[in-house]
Amino acid sequence: EQGVAAMDGNYEVALHIEVTRFHSLSQRARYTVGGNHTIHFALTVIDANTGAVLEDARAVNATFGAYGGYQAIAAENAGLTQKVRITDHLANVIQSELNTDDETQMASAADY
Repeated sequence: EQGVAAMDGNYEVALHIEVTRFHSLSQRARYTVGGNHTIHFALTVIDANTGAVLEDARAVNATFGAYGGYQAIAAENAGLTQKVRITDHLANVIQSELNTDDETQMASAADY
């Protein structure tokens, strides 16, 4: 919902999102070295009224850097938990994916 809240298109669509890989940090990694939040999913766009597939499933790699050490502690103290950062990042990725006209950014869902 957060990723599409500001969108207003010609007709209603539904998104089918299948998470194919998710890895976040353990507490030990979070408070020491950091790393990456690894997130891969397949995104399909469907006509909300008819159920027809408007865009076939495409693979999306939404992996991004995770905080570690003092940066993680400071973020946590500011209310930027891993959940908040991941949710905000996914909202931005979904909005970006739906706004793209660049076919080269779209990959086959079989890639993941």
